[in-house]
Amino acid sequence: MKDELESAARDLRLADERRFFTASRRDRFKCVLRTSAFCLLTSALLVAGCASRVNTIVEEGNYRTYEHVFTEDAAETVRRMAERSCAIKKQVAMKTSSTCSLQRCTTHYQCMDPADAERHK
Repeated sequence: MKDELESAARDLRLADERRFFTASRRDRFKCVLRTSAFCLLTSALLVAGCASRVNTIVEEGNYRTYEHVFTEDAAETVRRMAERSCAIKKQVAMKTSSTCSLQRCTTHYQCMDPADAERHK
């Protein structure tokens, strides 16, 4: 059964190759163009997905530094990440500073005991 499936798959590949190489020059160009357009679109989507990513730059002791895009959604994501990270140590996240350009932000958080956090509000 396995050999039959491999043989059928090999036959299909060979048929596709024969069709490509025996096709007219115009048909081959269309095939290459469609494949290139698909690759370009896929690459663009991947790059767009990476642009919205939140990066943790430093997570040392009680301090957290995040780099993210300049959007409210990314700032909210960073806040939740800092809260989750501090909650592991039974502390709360306090935003200490944030610096933004027109495209990216760097936001700093410090994990504190809840009583200390109340004093700093």
